[in-house]
Amino acid sequence: EVGLKDLTSKNHMKVVLRWMRERQKLRLVCNHVGAHKQFLYTTWFTKPGTAQATATTTTTMGNIPPKKKPVRS
Repeated sequence: EVGLKDLTSKNHMKVVLRWMRERQKLRLVCNHVGAHKQFLYTTWFTKPGTAQATATTTTTMGNIPPKKKPVRS
């Protein structure tokens, strides 16, 4: 397993995150509050009650209602 001390750069961190995501070790969570979205990575075995990310309502992109088109007159 990779610890934080083993990450040598931001690019290395991105590679490790991509690797973990491809192997389904991580999941991407979207916190959607008002007009703001925050995307967070979390492990699959994190308990929802202990994660700070779940303190607010968590939705995925599929649950966000589509924008309505303005009616032209």
